[in-house]
Amino acid sequence: MSRSRGSEWLQGLKESAAGIEVLRSLWPRAFPEKGHLVRPLSSGLVGPIAERTGWSHRYTRGVLQGWKQRRAYCEAVLQYDHRWNLDGEEIADAAVEEGSREQARRQLAAIAARRLRAEQRTAQAALGVAHAGRSEEPAQHHTPL
Repeated sequence: MSRSRGSEWLQGLKESAAGIEVLRSLWPRAFPEKGHLVRPLSSGLVGPIAERTGWSHRYTRGVLQGWKQRRAYCEAVLQYDHRWNLDGEEIADAAVEEGSREQARRQLAAIAARRLRAEQRTAQAALGVAHAGRSEEPAQHHTPL
């Protein structure tokens, strides 16, 4: 993969939040805002999406990768047996493969690990603030004579 090809995909991935908003405006049933409405998408969508948006195929793949890495999408891959098209219609002969389910499980584990690390950093920062408010020297206690 050449540098420009890889960077185009990476650019799509980095800009996926904005790209997904474009996709939502064109296909709201395929890219819903509410997580419980997300469904696994059928393959072969890169061409139609690129054609409609004017994006390159590589950029489109990057944007779609950002969508597929979301928790709601991974959960949908595990929950549903079939895939959906851009119109939000189930495709009876497009099954969700076990490889896709395994990839979704790995992504959900990675999301959970990142969340745990963030919570740990927040807790450590809170402890640091609490300790910073205390004096470095022990308090002097006066004992009655």
